[in-house]
Amino acid sequence: MPVHTLLYVMALALVLDAPAIAAPAPVMLSAGASVPVPPGAAEYVYKRVAGAELKLYVFQPPGVTSSERRPAVVYFAGGGWTNLRLDGGFRVASRLASLGAVGIAATYRVRAVHNSTPYDSVADAKSALRWLREHAADLHIDPNRIAGVGDSAGAHVLLTAALLNTFDEPRENLAVSSKPTVLFLTAAVVTTTATDPSRVTPQQQTFVEFLGPRAMEISPLQHLARNLPPTLIYHGRQDPLMPYEAVEAFCATARTLGNQCDVVGFDDAAHDVARAKQTEADAGLRTFLRTSGYLP
Repeated sequence: MPVHTLLYVMALALVLDAPAIAAPAPVMLSAGASVPVPPGAAEYVYKRVAGAELKLYVFQPPGVTSSERRPAVVYFAGGGWTNLRLDGGFRVASRLASLGAVGIAATYRVRAVHNSTPYDSVADAKSALRWLREHAADLHIDPNRIAGVGDSAGAHVLLTAALLNTFDEPRENLAVSSKPTVLFLTAAVVTTTATDPSRVTPQQQTFVEFLGPRAMEISPLQHLARNLPPTLIYHGRQDPLMPYEAVEAFCATARTLGNQCDVVGFDDAAHDVARAKQTEADAGLRTFLRTSGYLP
């Protein structure tokens, strides 16, 4: 049985016993406004750049001791590198902390708040992962087990952090890795170039124009090598922004290079697969992390 099929079957078994989690009120990152620190979290500034303070919201598992080093899971939300809705990350990070990991929700620069570019977002993801490793002892984190969970553009910045050796901040300690060790992604942007220029949708055209002529520099597909962490992607077959076929092709290419990359597709979901299939995604994430050794 293929790895992705086995994980999906195991995840479905968890759906029935998964406790219901109420949908949180939207929490958006916005200019000039502070984000309320969610209950149970500690707030850390991991980077100051261009007048902005970029933050991580860290949820510790109950009963963790000062000498323990737990696996960490850091969530990067989506929003087309333009907006950032944080409540989904808070929900996932809090839940994972209750299951035994250090749960983290990350912010990064987005256009509507920081007048930034996707290239800035990529640099921020790398800074966040490096900062977590540098502060692993204080945060009770095992620096060799930092999982990345991301949706849409958040999935993209994690993929680029894993694959690229560029977009590092020169003032940071580049001897410290900025790469996640496993990846669970939804609606992943696996390429920033048109998969078929003759069939670009209006939604895709918007992003093509936003990315500009440098798009290839941060396109995960064009930078695939043997260094992709074990990766599982949940994706809607009706996605108008990132065709399902492109995600399948990405993982197929990754596997030919010796990487572990699997896709679970949903016939009745589009780019909103993380919300439309939240129950399945939550269960799939738990199964993936358990089989990868990140949850008990």
